[in-house]
Amino acid sequence: MQQEGKSPAMTQIIAIANQKGGVGKTTTTVNLGAALAERGFRTLLVDLDPQAALSYGVGLQSDNLQRTVYDLLINPELNGADMVHSVGRRLDVLPANIDLAAAEIELITAFSRESILKDVLAPLAPHYNFVLIDCGPNLGLLTINALTAADAVLIPVQCEFLALRALDALQRTVKRVQARLNPRLRIIGILPTMYQTGTRHAEDVLAQV
Repeated sequence: MQQEGKSPAMTQIIAIANQKGGVGKTTTTVNLGAALAERGFRTLLVDLDPQAALSYGVGLQSDNLQRTVYDLLINPELNGADMVHSVGRRLDVLPANIDLAAAEIELITAFSRESILKDVLAPLAPHYNFVLIDCGPNLGLLTINALTAADAVLIPVQCEFLALRALDALQRTVKRVQARLNPRLRIIGILPTMYQTGTRHAEDVLAQV
């Protein structure tokens, strides 16, 4: 775990979420994290997608790791710092692998199941200026955990009309989380992605977003 960089007076936890796949969530998380680290901020990336694209994207062979974020969610008493990997100066990753897919089912009967990730991150977050959570392409229990743990949510949206329908569903979910689980949660931005310059379709979608 990196200890250099700007002192984290207060950690910002940001979930990068959209239940529609292929809109650039992982790309946004990795590049935003790298940019923050380059600016001098200690940053932790949390892979909360069983596909583990973030983990592989930063060079970790996560299928070969004995313990990942899945183990922390199932057994929060474990030491999360032991599972954090440094992938760059001031940039760390809490990885995932396919085992995480089982967590949606295994956590159903857990006490305070929506808040487990919040508890897992509590001892880790004070070491960082930013914690970025890469969510999977659904609005299941893992994403609810991310929204419950986060201070804010950033929503990547592909510039095509079907993506707008997914945006409406996510906004309704955010409102429910705000009302029942995390009143401090706020949407800090909607990030248009895959914009095709010069097309009327993309321009119309961007205007609506």
